[in-house]
Amino acid sequence: MDFDDERTAAAAAIILMSMMVVVGTMKNVRRRRRSVWTRPWIQRREGGRGLLHMVHRELAVEDANAFRNFMRMSEEQFHEILRLIRNDIEKQDTTMRESISAEKRLSLTLRFLATGETYRSLMYATRIHHSTISKIIPEVCKSIYRNLKGKYLQVPRKCQEWENIAEKFSSLWNFPMCLGAMDGKHIAFSPPASAGSHFFNYKGSHSIVLLAVADAQCKFIYVDVGVNGRVSDGGVFRESTLCKAIACNTLNFPPNRRLPHGQAEVPYVFVADEAFPLTPRILKPYPSRDLDEEKRNFNYRLSRARRVVENSFGILSNRFRVFLTTINLSPEKVESVVLAAVGLHNFLCEKNGAAYTGNAEGDCPLLVLPQQTGNRPTQSALDIRNKYKSYFSSNTI
Repeated sequence: MDFDDERTAAAAAIILMSMMVVVGTMKNVRRRRRSVWTRPWIQRREGGRGLLHMVHRELAVEDANAFRNFMRMSEEQFHEILRLIRNDIEKQDTTMRESISAEKRLSLTLRFLATGETYRSLMYATRIHHSTISKIIPEVCKSIYRNLKGKYLQVPRKCQEWENIAEKFSSLWNFPMCLGAMDGKHIAFSPPASAGSHFFNYKGSHSIVLLAVADAQCKFIYVDVGVNGRVSDGGVFRESTLCKAIACNTLNFPPNRRLPHGQAEVPYVFVADEAFPLTPRILKPYPSRDLDEEKRNFNYRLSRARRVVENSFGILSNRFRVFLTTINLSPEKVESVVLAAVGLHNFLCEKNGAAYTGNAEGDCPLLVLPQQTGNRPTQSALDIRNKYKSYFSSNTI
């Protein structure tokens, strides 16, 4: 190799080494940039700044009513729920950063349910990054439902439990032998693009259906959530586990009995609106055309009892105003949100009684489902409705 070749090779080696140094420097810069876990203003969350610190360190001490309005429950009730779910939602600190406490995770979720704020809006209020919020809220909602459903949201399975419900309907709403009021509502949501678009209601927007049965005191005793929004109340009912349970009588309903002061034996029934099928176990109103006085009286009495489930939906949506918004989550996460809110509703019904259920803010704002068609009732179902009609005609209020 002559002198010129050696000089060319040496120059190429120097250039190659220089490029390697530059690449290594760029990698170190990127590595240093990644070492910053979060933004400085978010890091100051643990320094006593942010909405959640104010709620627990100021409102809880100085203003119990403000705390209740913020959380939709008292401080004592908040800590009762926290004790139930703490083991599910508590995280360990790491060498890189402190974990968000179980108290703040629950507070964040309750605030989301109470307002329906977007994750980004909650980020600025709580100093928790929206990507972290998107993981916390579904996890806490699942835990709330899992820990509350066993005590506060169970379908009765004993004859005496059903009779207790019927006695309340009779004493509070003058409708004897009623096991519950049934209805369904649309829950509107806007899923991420990756979640697909196979859930629609009859107006073309994304929705799933919440089918529910309420007792005489506005407490839900059965819920079914997740059916495609284009299915009507009656269609949702046919796909529900309740429909099969009623058909097979697997829930230990009380045996047929005579109506008070009457001679006719009838089954215990659920009351529903026009969208549901008329069956021996489900009463719906007479069609609005050609109504005589007896039929109008029956429709009034049934509507009065059925109003309970409308009140339940109204209380639920006005206490947890996430239902007044379009929920920006996937269908699976919307289900978790709905079930958690229903569990909390029943929890507050039992803890607060009339103080909670007696202050519904007007009618239910949730979307109504369309009427189901093509349900031809059996003669047995028609006869049972006529027997109730005759009873109400002879026992007016």
